Formats: sequence, structure tokens, C-alpha cells
Amino acid sequence: MNYTNYKQAIQTKTKHVMKQIHQKNKECKNHKYFFFG
Repeated sequence: MNYTNYKQAIQTKTKHVMKQIHQKNKECKNHKYFFFG
């Protein structure tokens, strides 16, 4: 696994985690503020 693949994997994981956090945050009903667009 080279550095680029590793970096992409980290970014994908981060997006997934941020999406989970966003879904769990019941106060955030406005998707305008969703992280990573």
C-alpha cells in the first residue's frame, strides 16, 4: 500500500465517521452544514 492509497483510505474513513456523527446529531437538521460537502 503506497502513501497515496493510504491517504485516500484515511479520507474515506474520515468522511464515513463524519457522516455517522452527522446522522447521530439530532440537532443538525440543516444539511447545508454537512462536513465535506
